[in-house]
Amino acid sequence: MGVYEETYGVETNLPWGIYLGDGILRHPTTVYEIIFLTCLWIGLKQIQEKRPLENGALFKLFMIAYLAFRFCLDFVKPPYFLVLGLTTIQLTCLTGLIYYLPFILQPKKLIARYA
Repeated sequence: MGVYEETYGVETNLPWGIYLGDGILRHPTTVYEIIFLTCLWIGLKQIQEKRPLENGALFKLFMIAYLAFRFCLDFVKPPYFLVLGLTTIQLTCLTGLIYYLPFILQPKKLIARYA
């Protein structure tokens, strides 16, 4: 849908920018997300193989990483609704990161105790 969908990136001069039909070179946010998720999958597989984890720990690690990524990604997307200078998605990501704050501050809570 090009620029008619609200997931496109803002203008960029980077060589990997893409045109979406409006003559403006833009950040390829979908490509960024594909690359991030591929790297995250590889990283989580390596963590899973190296450490015994509590039940649900892999999901918590995924959520922490993805929420942080999405918070940052919205800085290269046009802002649609701002509160305190942040988009609604960024505020949602911050809320999720606050929920997972105990695991961010004490990652040992994710490692299985029986190991």
